[in-house]
Amino acid sequence: MTSTPDEAAFAGDGELLTPQWSYKFLDCSQIDAGEMIAPARLDSELARRFAALHLVVDDLSFALDCLTEADKLGVPSSTNLVLRSLIFSGAVAYARCFKDGVRPVRLSPEDFEASAAFDKEVHAYVIALRDKHVAHSVNEFERCVTTAVMVGRPDTRWDGRGIGVIFQKSLGMSRRLLRGAMVHIKSLKGHVIADLEALRPQVFEEFRASFREDGRWKMVPILTVADPKKVADRRRD
Repeated sequence: MTSTPDEAAFAGDGELLTPQWSYKFLDCSQIDAGEMIAPARLDSELARRFAALHLVVDDLSFALDCLTEADKLGVPSSTNLVLRSLIFSGAVAYARCFKDGVRPVRLSPEDFEASAAFDKEVHAYVIALRDKHVAHSVNEFERCVTTAVMVGRPDTRWDGRGIGVIFQKSLGMSRRLLRGAMVHIKSLKGHVIADLEALRPQVFEEFRASFREDGRWKMVPILTVADPKKVADRRRD
């Protein structure tokens, strides 16, 4: 189940926030009239891993959605602002799942060696695209050469009349690669969701054992507002 506020909340200078509480009942005992349902914060290593896997699934979902929408726009072209934005955003979101950060979960290609559905070549290409082209200007997908403007005829003397550039940018993502990445990410997302669901009963049993022991729990708010001034700070949770 997913619970959201009746109205989306606003924060800062107009960012639209849509917090969600997503959950599944594992104990299906009757809920009597008048009883309330509330979220309790869990902070064990197992619980943090469970939460981080949700963030990974969200990144993969966003990456897949971006590439799917890009494919609808036709053959990739750097002159199409929307298509370019979608492909670059998809590559960044995908790479976040495999890069260092504060999450207790970071995917690794070695985690999926037993799966024939994990396309190592597509994975390596998308990561390289993000690292060497989207995030940093390293490869030949971006070229700009300064030129002089020459005027003349082959049989006469040439003369310089101005200065300019020959400029070219490409996305580095053909439609074939785009569609291959969509298949790959969809498969990877399925694997991560399966891991997440296998972990859910373990987190539940760990919580039940702890709760039976001391009976203590702490409610966690569904909505928290991040401070834009702390955009450069490292998250601590």
